[in-house]
Amino acid sequence: MSVTGITLEMCQEKLKMYLKAEEKVLLGQAYNIDGKEVTRADLGRIQSGIKLWEERCRKHGNPDDVGMTIENVRPGRH
Repeated sequence: MSVTGITLEMCQEKLKMYLKAEEKVLLGQAYNIDGKEVTRADLGRIQSGIKLWEERCRKHGNPDDVGMTIENVRPGRH
């Protein structure tokens, strides 16, 4: 389990949900994910979710990944 409490299994389940949503939307059907109905107009958001959960699956599936990323660090500023 990572610092955030997210496991590889959780990432894989979310990715599966987003892939199902994408398929349903591409077939012209609405889909419910996390209590929100998504439609063809939301395809970009669904595909962003797929990228996000693919990346999280990759990180949590890699035992060499320490699971921590530091961004926007400016030297001399604390």
